[in-house]
Amino acid sequence: MIDDQEQFIEVTALGEELAEEVIRKWMETAHRDLTNCQWRLVSNAINQCSLPIFVKLVFAEICRWRSYTKPQETHLASNVMDSIMMLFERIEKQHGRLLVFHALAYITASKSGLSESELEDLISLDDKVLDDVYQYHLPPVRRIPPLLWTRIRNDLPNYLSEREADGVSVLNWYHRQFRDAARERYFKNMNMVTYFHSSIADYYLGIWGGGNPKPFKYTEIQRHRFNLQNKEGSADRKVPVQPLVFYSKEGTASRYNLRKFGELPYHLVRAHRFQDLYKNVLFNYRWLHAKLSSCPLQAVLSDFEDACANIDDRDATRELILVADALRLGGAILGEFPDMLAPQLIGRLLPEIGSNPNIKSLLAECDKFGPENCALIPYYHCLHTPGGPLKYSLEGHQFAVFDFQVTSDYRYIVSISNRFITWDLSTSDMTRNVNPGLEGIMQALCLSPDNRYAAAYTNNNQTVLLNCLTSEFIVIENPFDNGEIVAGVNMLNTHLFVHGSSLLCRYDLRGNLESKVTVNENHNQWVLMSVKFNTLTCNRFIYWSGRMDDTRMMMQTNKVGGCTLLQIKLSEDSSSLLGTISNGFCVWDLSSDDTKILYLPHGVRNITINMMQSNSCMLSADKRFLVAGVRKMLYVWNMETEKLIKVLDAHFGRIISLLPLTTGNWNSVITSSIDRSVKVWNINNIFEQVHVIDRHELQIDSISLSQNSGLAATVTRGCVGIWDINTGKLIQQLADNLLGAIVTHALITPDGKYVICSESGNFIIWNRILCRVVFKQQQSGIQQIMLLDEATKCLTVSKQEEINVETQQNIDATAIVRSIPEGKTIYSFDYQIRNVTGMEFKDLVVTADGLNLIALASDKGHREALQIFNATNGQYVTKIVLKQSGMKDIMFIVA
Repeated sequence: MIDDQEQFIEVTALGEELAEEVIRKWMETAHRDLTNCQWRLVSNAINQCSLPIFVKLVFAEICRWRSYTKPQETHLASNVMDSIMMLFERIEKQHGRLLVFHALAYITASKSGLSESELEDLISLDDKVLDDVYQYHLPPVRRIPPLLWTRIRNDLPNYLSEREADGVSVLNWYHRQFRDAARERYFKNMNMVTYFHSSIADYYLGIWGGGNPKPFKYTEIQRHRFNLQNKEGSADRKVPVQPLVFYSKEGTASRYNLRKFGELPYHLVRAHRFQDLYKNVLFNYRWLHAKLSSCPLQAVLSDFEDACANIDDRDATRELILVADALRLGGAILGEFPDMLAPQLIGRLLPEIGSNPNIKSLLAECDKFGPENCALIPYYHCLHTPGGPLKYSLEGHQFAVFDFQVTSDYRYIVSISNRFITWDLSTSDMTRNVNPGLEGIMQALCLSPDNRYAAAYTNNNQTVLLNCLTSEFIVIENPFDNGEIVAGVNMLNTHLFVHGSSLLCRYDLRGNLESKVTVNENHNQWVLMSVKFNTLTCNRFIYWSGRMDDTRMMMQTNKVGGCTLLQIKLSEDSSSLLGTISNGFCVWDLSSDDTKILYLPHGVRNITINMMQSNSCMLSADKRFLVAGVRKMLYVWNMETEKLIKVLDAHFGRIISLLPLTTGNWNSVITSSIDRSVKVWNINNIFEQVHVIDRHELQIDSISLSQNSGLAATVTRGCVGIWDINTGKLIQQLADNLLGAIVTHALITPDGKYVICSESGNFIIWNRILCRVVFKQQQSGIQQIMLLDEATKCLTVSKQEEINVETQQNIDATAIVRSIPEGKTIYSFDYQIRNVTGMEFKDLVVTADGLNLIALASDKGHREALQIFNATNGQYVTKIVLKQSGMKDIMFIVA
């Protein structure tokens, strides 16, 4: 509604006749009248200006006139600004210029207004005003008498309005013209502007709160009148402290100081007290955490944006931008879990501490105070660092993001997985999260032209119609018969279209089926691939032959350099045609015959995802660069030289979708990935330094630490990774079979020399230093690896794999103890375990003295017992039957 210009009405001048009629009615209501001469003055004034606010000011002034008032005292201004100036001048004469000057200046300087108590506190801290008020006596408490401000406010009826700000009722000018007039009258001297902003900043910093006396100087008149020997004194001004958080008696946070959060950064910037701003606000961990806990992320970011707009120091501005961008990158996490602030800042900004002292001090505070809120503090750089091409990382999906769309006004991104998530493109905030409770994963998304509705279909042939304004949704089951699947959706502002390979269904926006038509009579020869509706009568269908060996479509396919086009689309401004081929991308300039072929590096290929759907590319706003997403990387080519100039490690998983955002000031590309994130990249920063984070391509299943060498071994399905835990660098990846390794377990010895692992049914000992296998033996079904006798031996436990689940209640488990690094078998023993589908293997444990091994073995019936084996020779020692009543299944044992 706010964006609709028709919702606004211009307030125009009343006109001389109507203005005079209004004044006469008001005078009649007030039981007042004027002389003819005075009415002529009023008539002359409203003839010059008849705006409603001017009429109100004139009425307030003439209500003070008497019939006997001297003509020289009955004066009216001819415009709004002069009328307000006359009002201020009259109030100053009546109540003292200095008091009125400072009181109204504080209100004018404030960001959102001041409460009555705040204004009294500020005046009580202003020694210039107090020296003027207390010229003739010394008060017992050095504060402003409360009645002084009350009298001033009573003489400004309806010009100061009360409104809510930060949970408090504050006073502010009811009309912008009063603020402009006050600025014109009181803020001509820039030194005074700085003085007022600095005084308000001191108040919210709490420098003189909580009984801390503020020093002052006696005036010469006071010293002479009261025979004072000292030139200076100090007094408690009885103003409150200004903590970030107010705590209850139990020590829990009861509320946050929202007034301080809203006003302090604003005034420190305008008082040019940038060091105080850095120390107490923008590079202060406690401030950032408290404000994130009580305010939206955008409120925190606005402080950084305001500071950047008013600071000329390039180095300081860069530090501010780095911290602000770090908060944006972690916005999805911090918006829901502000306690993660310290891990987010340290994990992202650690590489930047060398040349940025303010960031260094901020991270030092994160190290010191962060554990109070979150104990997981990163030891080294582990998250994307701002300042490079990555602008936002939008994380909130639990499954891969298969599609996303940008709204037509370029303000929001809508992404899908098993839910709809809407992101604010300017702030990275998650604005809407709708979970329709589907069993499947949504595959493709379409928005209505007015952005009010979104539709998507899932891999189990359901279609979801979402009202983006109310979050209401309708789930439509597969409308097709004979096993035809849902192949796509399209939308108008009034209708939803769902199509299969030959049928097209039209729905209204309440989910009611209006029609079902066959658009392809010869569906054995042609398959409907996509549908695009501009209106109900203007639409476009694309068909495919339906056979993988037949590339015919309703539009002729093109061949470039002997390579079949995998995908073809228009650029954002429709000036170029972008094609995807197996080993690169083609760009046709539609205004000329120019064709450019941009090749991928050797060994990298585009693949077909669906028919006429492959890896996408986009042109930058100035057409200097082509950006493409292949696998998990972003590739950047120079269009003039046709050379590959940049490769970015963009995602943890394969990039699914890529869209350009090159409208207005934007020169960005948006990507979504199977790693469940959506990211916005700034092409303007594409060549800035990127801090690479080492990582595995597959998920980490387990971690083993080497206590003495500072190393850690991680297990993924494809390899064993060796990490330096002091630097966070991946220094080795161990796999005996580089192409098809299946790693299940791995341990590293305390000295870091050897790694013991199970890979593809084999027991392997690696010499980590030489990166070489020193022992390998087949042992399938390994369930556990454990080090014994100060890592000179290792125990492996495997279980029988080829079993009949229905008939075998118990299966054999084999424990083998080998020497390290020779791999010589010292002893082995067997025991039986229960065979229950879905039950995890229960590890052996070694007793604290290292003399015995304890296994949870099957016993009579469905019970289990503890079997004890000698850890030196593997001999069976005894059995302990577990007979406790009410005992259910044992999950694990601890020695």
